Amino acid sequence: MKFELVFDKDIYNKQMDLLFDLAWKRKIAYYKNSQYLGLILIVIGSAMIYDRPNIFGGGYVLIFFGLSNLLPFVYYYFKIKLDYKKIENAKKEEIEFPKGVKKLV
Repeated sequence: MKFELVFDKDIYNKQMDLLFDLAWKRKIAYYKNSQYLGLILIVIGSAMIYDRPNIFGGGYVLIFFGLSNLLPFVYYYFKIKLDYKKIENAKKEEIEFPKGVKKLV
């Protein structure tokens, strides 16, 4: 018994985009919001240090928490960007492979 499918480039691209969103959409949204929080904490902490630069001040604590929120965003931003490039290259290779073949078995 043979099962033949006609390859459709548009359906394949939609499916690959859906798989990428399933894997990364939640992390993108979470770290996008934490980026704003990290920047706000760093700015407030810097203003506190600039105003009164004592070593036990709360400004250093705010900068520490701001960096702990900002650094994972930067890491995942580049990781997701690299993974998206890999998926785009894989999509191009998969689309070029069955060009001469009308039906896939």
